Amino acid sequence: MFFVPQLNYSRVLALLFALTTCLPMRAADQHWLRISSDHFIVITDSGDKAGHEVAAHFEQMRAVFGQLLARNKLRMSKPMEITAIRGDKDYAQLAPMVNGQHITAPGFWLSGEDRVFVVLNVSQPDSWRAVQHQFAHYMLNYNYPPTPPWFDEGFAEYFASLNLAAKNAEFGGDPELNPAYETDLLGNQTESKNLKSFTEILTNPVWLAWPDLLTMKNRVVNGQEGTHHTLFYAQSWILVHYLLNKDKMSDLGKYFGLVEIRKVPVEQAIQQAFGMTVAQLDHEIKDYFHSLKPLFIALDASKQPNAAPIPQPVYQSPLPFTVADVATSSKSISIPEAQALVNEMQLRIPERREQSCAGLGLRSKRRHRECV
Repeated sequence: MFFVPQLNYSRVLALLFALTTCLPMRAADQHWLRISSDHFIVITDSGDKAGHEVAAHFEQMRAVFGQLLARNKLRMSKPMEITAIRGDKDYAQLAPMVNGQHITAPGFWLSGEDRVFVVLNVSQPDSWRAVQHQFAHYMLNYNYPPTPPWFDEGFAEYFASLNLAAKNAEFGGDPELNPAYETDLLGNQTESKNLKSFTEILTNPVWLAWPDLLTMKNRVVNGQEGTHHTLFYAQSWILVHYLLNKDKMSDLGKYFGLVEIRKVPVEQAIQQAFGMTVAQLDHEIKDYFHSLKPLFIALDASKQPNAAPIPQPVYQSPLPFTVADVATSSKSISIPEAQALVNEMQLRIPERREQSCAGLGLRSKRRHRECV
């Protein structure tokens, strides 16, 4: 998953419609569509079927979020805009770069004060999975009371394991499990960085003390969370994993009431809410982790050549509706309109802003301020 920090360019859209040439688009053969569902808008050059599938998968993600947290009604600021690009090369020209290299994730998230963009490379399978972590944070912000960092990150990581099969939602795999080798957008295969998965991290007998984890502050710099391959993220993930699948969410509500409202010390709140000591909770969660055999099967498989990128799920439940059940509407949009949208996204990515501004010809002082 990849998140680009928050930037604000409030009046830039009017300028973007003057664009004619600077985008990585094949104007002669591209047909852009605007596909709308109840809560999402997809702008795509990939055709009606692919655009419908993207909108439907996001509607499913939204519904599954509500199921996990027992929320019948869900709020969003406005329909979320998703740009679905059909080709690796076009996507590579839009995507952020890390240390001068194209990101390998097939999707990324752009957040500003005024709107949210999601960008997907739909030539890659299940590209929407690349933004599930940030989608979970977005939905928590609008639909759940403020909670400590361990719950926010643990839930977002658990949600990042979601795989949408034809009729079932599959959950519980290690979201930070990656194959030993990865292929970038230009087809270059390299050995993955030596980052440990959550399963590997938690196999180590040394864990954070639970009172320390539950009171820890997660450091976010310029909107970036940093690496997720840490004991804080791993332990937060397995704790939420345990709470969701051992029917402990009502107990968690009691715990939050005790520590957040009544200011009860953590150890005492654990005893009162969960009916066990910190040591007993530690034993229960570690036993639970070691009982999840699919995690260890998937870890072994990831070390093999040509390993599949999707971890083996631990749990599954019926989806509330299928892709075919989602109603969408579709209309054609002009090349300049699609170009305008993409250039607004480029302005929100620091390493792409110069390219976008140069293409727009922003030379006056007033217009220059939109690009600084």
